[in-house]
Amino acid sequence: MNATTEALEFAAVRSLWAAVANSSIVLPLAVRLADWETTRKAADVDDVILSWLASEAQAVPRRLDG
Repeated sequence: MNATTEALEFAAVRSLWAAVANSSIVLPLAVRLADWETTRKAADVDDVILSWLASEAQAVPRRLDG
């Protein structure tokens, strides 16, 4: 992997990080994940996944630049 590829991947991760941080979920996440059969077919499934990723990221803080 070269420096250009790493920079592009880092930018993609930061973009995803921003999307997760700005996502909004109407119902509590635990409720949405508990009924996964319904949630996975919902129009806002992307928001649910982004919220779940955000909650996991908060549970285990890591540096993205290191």
